[in-house]
Amino acid sequence: MRVVETYTGFTGNINAGKHCLFIKTGGDGVELGVEELLKQVVHFSYVEIIGGEPFKDREDIAKLIEKANKENPYVTYIINTKGLIRPIRVGNFNNIIYNVNLQLSSESNTEFKQRIVENIVQWYSESNANFIFNIGSIDDLDEAIMLVRTFNIKKKQVFLRPTNKYGEKKCYKVCKLNGYNIYPNYVFMVSEELK
Repeated sequence: MRVVETYTGFTGNINAGKHCLFIKTGGDGVELGVEELLKQVVHFSYVEIIGGEPFKDREDIAKLIEKANKENPYVTYIINTKGLIRPIRVGNFNNIIYNVNLQLSSESNTEFKQRIVENIVQWYSESNANFIFNIGSIDDLDEAIMLVRTFNIKKKQVFLRPTNKYGEKKCYKVCKLNGYNIYPNYVFMVSEELK
């Protein structure tokens, strides 16, 4: 698996505050064997896999989780993905939380079909993944709501993440009206407080 770094810290997203081993993946990382990562993984209650699109290494992720589950079945894995690649062999394991950050048109210059792979998004929706939408404008909000409706994403799976003051005001209102969840943007909130 291509790993940029591993480090310990506390989760700061939807599942905030949990002591965790972070595995940051990416093309510019070094190749680490599953056995080497396994030595670290089994000692944590939470392991969060981050960085680009982790499922580019989906074979290694599957091997790691399968082997780790044999040694410590109590580890919870949080995998952050863009929802472009479906996991293999571990797709429906009960100890995996998928956080899917679908790219909205304002975040990417790519066409819809390159950002949103319909059958894969549908699979994540049916697998009870969390869907995170970065909201900074009314267009972002409209697109997020359209995607939620198109893929029948349950309210409990929807997390709106404000990226600016506009998004903050609108997100709270829309979440309250529709029963969605808010994804606090701690970096934005702290930077606003320091101004």
